Amino acid sequence: MQNEKLRIMIEISMAVALSTILSFITLWRMPMGGSVNLVMLPIFIMAFRNGARAGILTGILYGAVRLMLGAYVVHPAQFLLDYPIAYGFIGIAGFFKIFTEKNQLNIINFIQAFSIAALGVFTSHLLSGVIFFADSAPAGQNPWVYSALYNITHVLPTIIITAIVIALISKRPEIVFLSYRENQS
Repeated sequence: MQNEKLRIMIEISMAVALSTILSFITLWRMPMGGSVNLVMLPIFIMAFRNGARAGILTGILYGAVRLMLGAYVVHPAQFLLDYPIAYGFIGIAGFFKIFTEKNQLNIINFIQAFSIAALGVFTSHLLSGVIFFADSAPAGQNPWVYSALYNITHVLPTIIITAIVIALISKRPEIVFLSYRENQS
C-alpha cells in the first residue's frame, strides 16, 4: 500500500512537470489567456491510469504551478476558476473506464469522459469570463455570449487534439494507461 501511494505521488509529479513543459509548446495563444496545446494530455492520462482522485489532484496541482509561472490573474477567484478548478475538472474523466476487459477502447466511455471533462473546463472558464472579463466584451454584446465564444475557441480545439492523441496512443494501452499493478498481472 505504501509503495502504491508513492508510485502515484511520483506519477502525479511527473504529469504536472510534463503538463508544464507542454504549456510552453503552443499552437496558438489567445490575447487574454487561453491557448491550444497538449497541456491536458498528462492530466487525462493520470485520470485514466489511476482514477479520478489522482487525475483531479494532478489538474489542481498543475493549476497551482501555473501561478508560479506567470498565470494571467486579475483576481484570486478568477485564478481559481481558470487554473486549479478548470484543470481539476479534467481529472473527473477518471470516473470512466475507457478500456474493456480485453484492453480495447470503449468509445462510449471515451466520448463521455472527454465530454464531461470538457464541459467542466469550459464552464469554469465561462464563469471566469462572465464574472471577471465582461468589460472586455464589445459594446452591446452579452457577456455570456462573449465569454462562451472566446473560450470555445481554445477549449474545444485543445480537447479535440488531446482526444485524438489519446485515441492514437490507446492502440497500445499497456504502455501508457494501465497501472503498474495491472501490467504485472
